Amino acid sequence: MCLSEDVARPERRGNTLHLPAAHADAALEAWTRHAAHEPYRALVAGYATRLGAQNRLRRVLVAGAKGRWGSCTASGDIRLHWRLTRAPLPVLHYVALHEAAHLLELNHSPRYWAHVARVMPGWPAHRAWLRTHGHTL
Repeated sequence: MCLSEDVARPERRGNTLHLPAAHADAALEAWTRHAAHEPYRALVAGYATRLGAQNRLRRVLVAGAKGRWGSCTASGDIRLHWRLTRAPLPVLHYVALHEAAHLLELNHSPRYWAHVARVMPGWPAHRAWLRTHGHTL
């Protein structure tokens, strides 16, 4: 990343992202949200398919809600936080699976956790990482 006085919005030049110096944080968030949308959508759709819930998935959105890494609505909308782009990839996968499993169970019952464990037996380690290190993202 590079702060630049000569750009009005984020601009990628080679491997460097140039951000407007005047509002770099907001510009970085907007750029990241846009860049994360398609990978997040594909990731959640893949987990929904593995769970047999692809027909329940409506939209995948990139969010910025404070205190929530993801959410799933009864209508099938899933939101993942843009800051998960900074997490280790297995942690991002865990959150995507966690929310996709809510397409089957809108709760945290034993049946819900069985869906998660069926696809990702090591999920507790990723949840623990997020609880311990999530504030650093």
